Amino acid sequence: FGSSARRARLDQPTLPAVGRHGPPPGRARSAGVASEDAMTDKATEKELQRLRRLPENKICPNCGRKDTLFGFTAVCMQFKTFVCGECKSAHQSFSHRTKSVTMSNWNMDEVRQLDERSGGGNKIAWERWIARAPESAVPDDKSSLDTIKRFIDKAYNHKAWEGEATGTAQRGGDRGEDRRGSQRQAAGPQNNVIGGGPRDSSDSPERRRAPEPAR
Repeated sequence: FGSSARRARLDQPTLPAVGRHGPPPGRARSAGVASEDAMTDKATEKELQRLRRLPENKICPNCGRKDTLFGFTAVCMQFKTFVCGECKSAHQSFSHRTKSVTMSNWNMDEVRQLDERSGGGNKIAWERWIARAPESAVPDDKSSLDTIKRFIDKAYNHKAWEGEATGTAQRGGDRGEDRRGSQRQAAGPQNNVIGGGPRDSSDSPERRRAPEPAR
């Protein structure tokens, strides 16, 4: 009986000991990989925060609301924009995918999509989807959620004012004033009426749109 018990003990596999000197070598390597992943996460977070704080990304492309602190916490991934809370809700009502800057997990590929060099960011989106819209159609930061929803549906889903985005449009600090200036330039000097003078048919929203860029 004694020899059988000894043979049973010898047949059992030997497990690596984990004591006060640390885990076995295989586990140490795994810990090293995890550390590298953590460094990548920090780099991703740093780049995301950099893009979030760019001046053009601190103005909501849809309603013009401004964030004067750290930038918006919501991103519409489908259109690569940093948006305010109201516009985030409006985008979500049409199943446009959104993520949180502070609560969601990000990878570097997702963050790079928000860079202007990759066709992302608020400036490019505004120029592509909104710059040609008539002033009366564009909501502002006091507009209701229903108004913003109707605008987003028309601008993004129906592509009512879509055009080429070259990255050269000057939006300025006051988006509304910049858009009005572009429309006046597109319509020509006859629309620069001072006072209550008559306007001709060239003052229609279609004629006031910014010209299409040369292809």
